[in-house]
Amino acid sequence: MKRLIALLSAACVVGALGVMAADTVYSRNVAGLIRKSVAPGQRILVSMAVKNMSNNGTNTLVSIFGTNQLTQNNDYPLCDRVILWEGTKYHSYAQWFDGHFYGCNTATEWGQFVVTNPVIPIGSSFWIVRADGVSTTNTISFSGEVIADSTNTVPIKVGYQMVAYPFSSAINMNSIHTNGMTWNNDYPLADQIVTWESNKYQRYALWQDGVWYKCNTATEWGLFIPAARVLDVGEGIWFIGQKNFTWAETNRYLDVLQ
Repeated sequence: MKRLIALLSAACVVGALGVMAADTVYSRNVAGLIRKSVAPGQRILVSMAVKNMSNNGTNTLVSIFGTNQLTQNNDYPLCDRVILWEGTKYHSYAQWFDGHFYGCNTATEWGQFVVTNPVIPIGSSFWIVRADGVSTTNTISFSGEVIADSTNTVPIKVGYQMVAYPFSSAINMNSIHTNGMTWNNDYPLADQIVTWESNKYQRYALWQDGVWYKCNTATEWGLFIPAARVLDVGEGIWFIGQKNFTWAETNRYLDVLQ
């Protein structure tokens, strides 16, 4: 049996942890819908928190966006763009009128007209940038199967990476599993998470008690303000790693999918 759990705007697929009703989901084969809105002049960092219903659950640009959700144009700055962090640099993609994606880091690359469809792994995130010169907000729907794996892992490398909680629910930052992560009394030497909130970036670092504390400045770090942040379903974050390791998470709503 397949049920569709409809969402409002950026609401969660399965519901915030600790708020789920026992009768919310009746089957492992559950469909989820996430909506994200991108206003003129805006970019948002999002993740694909559900799996493609075909192609063995693999998400790609085309499976995520389809062929008609993004603004298309002959001139790529006038298109909605999707920007991926590919290890050491950003790579931008836009969709032409044929529904295919093409690289658009430069006008030369866009003009080469090479069809591409990168895989977007669970636990990664990406930017969506609204097309230049538009006056309307674009609301984009992501649909797929609710993630029913018992565990998921996200590879973390030294330095910056765009990642996400690898399940179809919201998560309190201080409920994240920190096994293998690096803490330090000096926040620049600790693993850090950077989120967008209240119209600014907020940085958090991991201390020895396993709690994330605000650390935009040394003064803020010294105040020991714990993260009270819930990462929304489908929200992307920046992770700044001090070493290479594997972030491992367990599925906390698996019991309601039985």
